[in-house]
Parts: sequence; structure tokens; C-alpha cells
Amino acid sequence: MWKALKKMARRANRSEGNRAGDIPDSDDGQYAREQKMQFLEAQVQFLLDEVGSLKGLVRHLASDRIQDLPLVRETRESFDFQWRNLPIGNAMLSDESWKKDVENTICRFSDLPREWFAGKNVMDAGAGLGRWTYGFGKLGVGSCTSFDISDAGVARTMKVAGEFGPTFQVLKTNVLEERTNPGSANHHVVARKAGS
Repeated sequence: MWKALKKMARRANRSEGNRAGDIPDSDDGQYAREQKMQFLEAQVQFLLDEVGSLKGLVRHLASDRIQDLPLVRETRESFDFQWRNLPIGNAMLSDESWKKDVENTICRFSDLPREWFAGKNVMDAGAGLGRWTYGFGKLGVGSCTSFDISDAGVARTMKVAGEFGPTFQVLKTNVLEERTNPGSANHHVVARKAGS
């Protein structure tokens, strides 16, 4: 993508009066609408990549004080309020029909068969009330390490994890913090498939 952006920028700069990054004029007919769209799309992709890199760098630089930043503190307080005061709702552990189908929901979201989960080590990042921790337990995973940033989330998830034994552990931590070994090694990442 970077090479395509540089190539388009060079073409654009050949037009008199254009600065690097400017969209070329179409008066001379040299640049069709499609080429302009490709140029803009390449610029947007480049900027998104840069923003992602910068966000990672900021998290790294702020890692020793990230818990004290207003955005992190407000997020933690918001989730703490939510998990302490609003534990009932659709697609929550209080929803018996959802709870009965959680294994199928995880398989559908991950596009993996239920047999795949047996004996695996998984993580539930941002565990909240522990609904996915519960689902992983019902699927028979070997171990589950669950994280949440809020005290109430950790307390509720600990109750859920307790149903499945000592291989299920719950940590109070910010999932955005870098860590080399969250609980135990070799976790499998189960993510929701695109479009779900």
C-alpha cells in the first residue's frame, strides 16, 4: 500500500503547482475520477496505519502511568458501575435462553466447531460479567484466563470461574497493557468472525 501511495503522490506532484499529498487537478484530463479515488483511499489507509502505530507508541510510553490517565480511569469507573448495577439484560448470564445457547453462540461467532475448544487454553479479555468465561467453561476448555479492568467485573467473573475449577483464573488488569505472559502461556485467541 505504501508503494502505491508513493507512486500516486509522485504522479500527482508532476502536475504543476501540486504539493506532496495534494489531489491532482483534473482540468488536463490526466487523472480520471478512479485514479483520484485510489489516491484518496491510499492516503486514508496510510493515515489509519500511522494512527494505529502512534496509538501503540502512546500506550507503550504511558504504560507506567496508564491507569491514572483520565480516559482509562473513566472507562474503569463506567464499567465498574455497569457490572455492579446493571447485570441483567439480553445476552447476559441472567438471560436463561441465551445462557443455554452460549456454546453455540461462541461456535457461531468464532466459526469453530465445539470439539475445537476441548482442552484449549483461552482468554476472556474484558470479561465483564463473565458470560464468555462461562461459555468457555461449558465448552470444556482446559483453562481460561479472564481479565477485567473493574472491581465489579472481576468479582462477578470470579464467581463464574469458580464453577469450573482452579484452571480458570481472573485478573484485574487493563487489556491494553503490554504483558508477555497473562496467567499462563500458549493461549488460543478466539475472535468474532468478520460480518457477525
